[in-house]
Amino acid sequence: EPGTWFLSAYDELFLNFGASDKLDHMQQNRISVLVGHQFWSQGNVQLGYLLQTIQRPAAAAGADLLEMNDTVHLMLTYDLDLRPKAKKAPVTTP
Repeated sequence: EPGTWFLSAYDELFLNFGASDKLDHMQQNRISVLVGHQFWSQGNVQLGYLLQTIQRPAAAAGADLLEMNDTVHLMLTYDLDLRPKAKKAPVTTP
């Protein structure tokens, strides 16, 4: 509903599978916490914090490299309603 404030949080985990000398399954992890506002019925805007962790196996002379990035996260969400519009029945006068 327009005018509504809300909190949003999520965690994305990216996994690696396949042949490898080392068993490094986690490749990337993104954790985010946001505050959002519903400005109109089809969409909202969210602003918050994103922590991105990237593991690069054997990147630095045989040792794993762990990269951590702090980021300001701005998100715009919009609902595209692609359903066909209902046709209105023609108005007839007697």
